[in-house]
Amino acid sequence: MYFQYKATAVGESEVQVKEILEKEYNENITMEDAMKLGISALKRVFGKEFDVDRLDAAYVSIKDKKFSRVEKEQLKRIGKKV
Repeated sequence: MYFQYKATAVGESEVQVKEILEKEYNENITMEDAMKLGISALKRVFGKEFDVDRLDAAYVSIKDKKFSRVEKEQLKRIGKKV
């Protein structure tokens, strides 16, 4: 099956997170800013219950069409900026 997404969420509270992504996502956003947006959306939805250790993230680059997982340490660094 083929699915195309520019920004999406799967899992707990996905509807609320998707609403934020739909409003704030911009096609010219950098990958790091996209991750900041995702983490920010999760923080807003979950509040004090948010824990970056519960996250997994990956992306497919338009340039090389490769699937890349985001390391936990990178997610933690980005999460501190939000």
